[in-house]
Amino acid sequence: PSAASTSSSATPVAARAPARAPGELAVVTPGTWASVTIGDRVLQTPCQVSLPPGRHDVSVVLGGRGTARRQVVTIRPGQVTRLVISE
Repeated sequence: PSAASTSSSATPVAARAPARAPGELAVVTPGTWASVTIGDRVLQTPCQVSLPPGRHDVSVVLGGRGTARRQVVTIRPGQVTRLVISE
């Protein structure tokens, strides 16, 4: 095989993440901090956490008090999902 066919067949394999590979969720709250709850984890923004692929419920409380904002995010293998919550 030529060098061109070898390199083009290797590229898709290297770019594809394994089906069960975790993804990442990055949560930012410009201008303030927030308490972030994902399952049994409680974090503070800005934060980035590794999660299994699929749908996840995220609860964000700006400034650590007040009403929680709930969001459902879909995590994809090997990708970073960014969640930005503004006041």
